Amino acid sequence: MPKIIMSPTLATDLFVGLDVHKQTIDVATADDGRSAEVRHYGKITGDLDALDKVMRKLQSTGRTLRVVYEAGPCGYAIYRHLTAQHIECTVIAPSMTPKKSGDRVKTDRRDALSLARLHRAGELTAVSVPREDDEAMRDLSRAREDAKRAETECAAATPSTAPQTRHPLHGSHAVERPTSALSSPTSSCRTQLNQSPFKNTSPPSMKLLSASHD
Repeated sequence: MPKIIMSPTLATDLFVGLDVHKQTIDVATADDGRSAEVRHYGKITGDLDALDKVMRKLQSTGRTLRVVYEAGPCGYAIYRHLTAQHIECTVIAPSMTPKKSGDRVKTDRRDALSLARLHRAGELTAVSVPREDDEAMRDLSRAREDAKRAETECAAATPSTAPQTRHPLHGSHAVERPTSALSSPTSSCRTQLNQSPFKNTSPPSMKLLSASHD
């Protein structure tokens, strides 16, 4: 009976690391087997059409794709897109990615290679992917917090000015005065004196004295 030799590509997995950014995605692959090759596939544009072309090309080898990428500002669109096509995809937290001590060189290429290698070794921890409506609510809450923070920072950076006010009896053409001036007792007394109808008249006693001399 002839011996059947199966192609290794039919029985192995291909681990795919994606370093995802808004405009670009770096792709790296790791063949199955602890000592197998890990290589940089290339950099593509950050849209799903470009990613689909890469996935189709990798699937044409007959191997099972196991994709991984870090959760980030781009959300979970890639995860949902790939899983809808029955491609295994794992999302991990950047803070939980193992890093070598003293390795401070960080590039998109190296990050993609590291993700593929660590995913093959089973050293990555997946995060729970929220439902789309939960994610939308989370984004809305985060946007509100960002808006409040920006408002606070803007108020702290802008010199404070006293709000303007006007007395309801002065009419619409009266000159506005700061609230701080009106709240000060000295300023309030000075304002009342300036508005007094007796400001430019002599005291009554002086008037009587002048009349008696005449």
